[in-house]
Formats: sequence, C-alpha cells, structure tokens
Amino acid sequence: MEQLSDYIYKLPLSLNNNPLKEVYSYLIVDNGQALLIDTGFNDEITKNRILNAIKSLNIQLKNLKVFITHLHADHSGLAGYFYEEGCEVFASIPDANIMQKIANGDFYKNIENRIILLDLIRYQLTRDILPASLFSFNSSIEFTLLKEHDIISVGNKKFKVIDIAGHTPGMIGLYDLQSQNFFGADHILDQISPNITYWDQDFPALHVFLHNLKKISSIQINTIYPSHRNLMTDHPRRAKELIAHHYNRLKEVFDICSHYQKKLSPSEVASLMEWNFRAPSWDDFPNPQKFFATNEAMAHLEYLHKEGWLYKVIDNDIAYYYI
Repeated sequence: MEQLSDYIYKLPLSLNNNPLKEVYSYLIVDNGQALLIDTGFNDEITKNRILNAIKSLNIQLKNLKVFITHLHADHSGLAGYFYEEGCEVFASIPDANIMQKIANGDFYKNIENRIILLDLIRYQLTRDILPASLFSFNSSIEFTLLKEHDIISVGNKKFKVIDIAGHTPGMIGLYDLQSQNFFGADHILDQISPNITYWDQDFPALHVFLHNLKKISSIQINTIYPSHRNLMTDHPRRAKELIAHHYNRLKEVFDICSHYQKKLSPSEVASLMEWNFRAPSWDDFPNPQKFFATNEAMAHLEYLHKEGWLYKVIDNDIAYYYI
C-alpha cells in the first residue's frame, strides 16, 4: 500500500490470469471514516489484502463505505461481501442495474445474444467465455445510487461524482474538491486504451466515451488516479491521444468495409483489423480476446452506422455492415 497524501492510499490488487496483472484500489481516510474505491476480484487473497490494509489504518468495517466505479469484476467483485458486512455501497444507476442482472444470472442472456449478433458463434463461443465472470459477486445488493454532481463526504473531505460512461454504460469517477485530483477508474489510462465495447442498441458506447473524454479535458485536474498503470498529471494530452486513436480505428474499420465492398459481420471486420496482441494471427487469438476485440469492432461499426457512413442489416440474428 502506498500513501499518496495525508488521506489517500493506493492499494494494488492482483488480477490472476488477466493481462492487466493488477488493479488499483484507493482508500480515502479522514476523521475515522473511510471510503474504498473499487474492490478487485471476488477471491480470498484480494479480500484479505483489503482487510489487512483497512486494519493497518485502524479503520473498522462499520466506518467503511465502498464506491464502485463500474461493473467490471476487477472493480466490483467484492461489493457483495462488503455489503453483507454492513458497508454502504455506492454505484451508478446504469451499472447497478447490470450488476444486479449479473448477480441473478439474467445478464448472461445478453452475452448469448451478443455472441450471435456479432457472429462469434462460428468460434463456438458460449456465455462462459468471460473468465472474469467467475470472480463477480453473486449476491443481491441494495446499492446507494449516484448520479453526476452528487457529493460524497468522507470525514471532512468532499468528493463530487462525475459521469465518465463509455467503458461501461454507467462508469463514474470522484473529483476531490480539496486537491482537484480525480479518481478516474478506466476512463483515461496511460499507455493503454480502455476497451470500448458494444453493449446494446440503446447505448452508443463510442459516442459517449469520446464525449466524456472531451468533458474531462475541460476540467481542472492536478492528478488523475487511474485504476491501471501510471498516475497522470497531463490528462488533456492523453485524452487527445485516445480520441485520435479511436478516429484512426474508425478510419480503419471504414476502409475495411470500403475495400471488401460486401456485407461484413463484426467478427469478420475484427479479424481484418490490427491488434496489439501477441498472436501469429486472428485464428490464434484466445476466445476471450476474440470476444473483446469483436465487441470493440462492433462499437466502431455502430458509430459509423449512426453517423451515416455504413448501412446495417440483421440476417439470421447476425449484424452485417456495408457501404
């Protein structure tokens, strides 16, 4: 555990069998009160690491609250445990709804439908394709629901909720009103790009992500405390890089569709894109990486479709895009 200021601590948590290796949880401590930002996976090693950190800071569980930035299992896995221990657990409305569907099993129908829609059925993918789902919580939680501009107090410190959706439909961050630092979750990451995936027709993931990158660029932030990789003190630079990255991706996807001049499914487009992944070819990608890559391709295809650059048709429940 690393102390970042007189009231902020960074706690790296291991992510077994995950390319990211670790996620950063943060503890905010003031006047005997504490807020845990994200929980890591739902496993005993992670739970004990957090409990030991809390104990070392002389914090009792009854004085701990938990803030979930977004629904992914490396951020929310232990939310159920802390809720059952009596902690108040904060989350956004969209992600809380999805987490409840994950807990009761309803969400996996969405995964099954996406596998068909994205033409991933050709690879014999099933809803169990996501290994992180093994680490998700499986209990129902009565979340304290948050929206943008809500204020959370920890002792005498106050933090403002900022909507940074895109990576998920309801990802939120916390802006420290005293230090002007920002707990940015997976929104702006140094060196790597957060996965922008297709969720459903009602959530234009890439449109929302790009909008919120521009919004965050306009906010005075001294340091961004991300969930992965390096702390950042020049977030407008990184936001511009990420925006440029996705515009280049959009051009790549459009050029693929333009070159082939035929209807292409999301998995076909993904197989023709360039990926920064150590595998000889698309066929050698592990199935979980095929799932994530194809969902990201779909997010870019949907952007181009909604902007009028591509046509879309559904045939036998599979989406196809063409010029």
